[in-house]
Amino acid sequence: MLLSTAFVSTGSAQPIGEKDDLICVEISDAQTMDRCLQENSILRELVTVKDQQISNLEKEVELKAQEVEIKDRIIAVKDMEIAATQRALDQMKDVSDRAIKLAEVSQPKTGLKDMLMPLAIIIGAMLIAIGL
Repeated sequence: MLLSTAFVSTGSAQPIGEKDDLICVEISDAQTMDRCLQENSILRELVTVKDQQISNLEKEVELKAQEVEIKDRIIAVKDMEIAATQRALDQMKDVSDRAIKLAEVSQPKTGLKDMLMPLAIIIGAMLIAIGL
C-alpha cells in the first residue's frame, strides 16, 4: 500500500488531497493498483490450482509405481506357478516311464500284460490330473 502523498503534475505542483491525508493518489494510479491487485489475486488462484495439479500428478505417479509393483508380484507368482507345473510334469513323466518300464520288465503273461499297460496309462493320467 502507498502511504506517501502523491502530487498531480497537471500544470501545477499542488497536491490533490489535503496535506495531512495518508493516501493521496491520482485516479489512474488507483486504477492501476486495483488492476494489479486483481491480477495478483488471479495469479494466486492460478498458483493454487497449479499446486493442486502437481499434487495430483505426484499421487498418480505413486499409484502407478504401486501398480507396477503389484504387476511384478503377479508375474513372479505366475513364474513360480509355471515352474511348479513344469516340475510336476517332469515328475509325472518319470512316474509314467517307471510304470511302463515295470510293466515291460515283469514280463507278465500276455493277458496280464495287456491289462497292465492301460493301468500304467491310467495311473499316469491320474497323476497328471491331480498335479503331481
